[in-house]
Amino acid sequence: MVIIRPAADDGRGKVVLLTEEGIAFMEEILPPHYLRVTKLMEKLSEFEQKELIYLLKKLAL
Repeated sequence: MVIIRPAADDGRGKVVLLTEEGIAFMEEILPPHYLRVTKLMEKLSEFEQKELIYLLKKLAL
């Protein structure tokens, strides 16, 4: 589903590409996932949504 190869400009890095099979898989699973996330977010006010995004970004650091 993915192809991994060394980065051309930096030997320490890797380039990860989706194969056609990987793209097809993502196209199959992402729309239902986005729908579930949208339905969950609808339960929050606009302020709560922004706060959640802020907190998630903070955790990702």
